[in-house]
Amino acid sequence: MKNKITVIWIVIALLIVFISVYFVVFGRALKQSENHFGIFLALPEVMFSSGAVAIDNQKYLAKNVTAFIKTMESQSFTYVDQMGSGYFLEKDGISYLSTSRMYSSHFMIFTYPAVVNQPLINNVVIDKQPAVVNSEWLKITQAIYDCQVVSIMQAHSLAVSADLKDGRKLEAIEPEIDNIMNIALNAEKNCGRIIMATE
Repeated sequence: MKNKITVIWIVIALLIVFISVYFVVFGRALKQSENHFGIFLALPEVMFSSGAVAIDNQKYLAKNVTAFIKTMESQSFTYVDQMGSGYFLEKDGISYLSTSRMYSSHFMIFTYPAVVNQPLINNVVIDKQPAVVNSEWLKITQAIYDCQVVSIMQAHSLAVSADLKDGRKLEAIEPEIDNIMNIALNAEKNCGRIIMATE
């Protein structure tokens, strides 16, 4: 009986230590609007594994990008490209996008991959679902909001291009005329002036 009581007190003490460490490490992060209980439950597994752990059916917790990609690859996704905080994946010929942000200085939160385009057969969308914006357009918009774009060009044909700070150039088709201009204007309050031109 005495041994059982000792074990119980040890478990309680360890739990108190774990919770105290959690609040010390994640004190500031707890102000974010997140599923903190789900993160709390996922944390022990994340700390002792090399993959990402589901917080709920919409988000993952991981130590880094490599851990998240490893978990996605175990679910048959293929990593394609990164643009700022966006990660492009593919599965069964369909493109997906996951976004990330820091939860604390040691952990990241990733959104579950969302479809960014639908496969077409003879220009008709399968299952009569409306087509979702193509991944190249999402790469440009992500780059704008990540403050990676120096200048943009828009044509009357809806073809757009963006020159990035690292020297790369992205090209896409915007859904409607002036979409890229409006996005660039919205981003200027955080990123500064973006050169805009039309042809």
